[in-house]
Amino acid sequence: MASIYHTTYRNAQHPLPELPQIKTVQIWDEVFTHQSLPNNNGVLSILGQNVLATCVAEWLIDADPALSHEELRVRSNERLQRTMLSAFAMAYDLPQLLRFAKNMPPMSKFTIENEAAVFEAFVGAVHREYGFDTVKEWLYALMDWDNV
Repeated sequence: MASIYHTTYRNAQHPLPELPQIKTVQIWDEVFTHQSLPNNNGVLSILGQNVLATCVAEWLIDADPALSHEELRVRSNERLQRTMLSAFAMAYDLPQLLRFAKNMPPMSKFTIENEAAVFEAFVGAVHREYGFDTVKEWLYALMDWDNV
């Protein structure tokens, strides 16, 4: 079931910012391995959560330096909702690359949580592959695109 966010992104007039390429096979495999399997994307997902939170906060502060800490918290939380991250993952077609354990029921595979986690893992992978400046540039472009 597509979320309202995913539908919005699919119908957008402007293309999404280009996804950075993950060239290291080990990192690529880790991003697209669900937590139901060994060597999964759990660590990259946590790294991605933290990188995302930092980039979102910096982007919001850059856009409005007068934000109070409460406004920053509220606006950051809006940008980091699981449904929003899931929609980004879906817009980039990331979930269809996920590998799951064979015994995992089909209905439990493509959930908002799994979709958000693969997006976070991808963010973590971009950070591992290229460092903070590249992931920040991509995420800023994504947030600017989303803010149009």
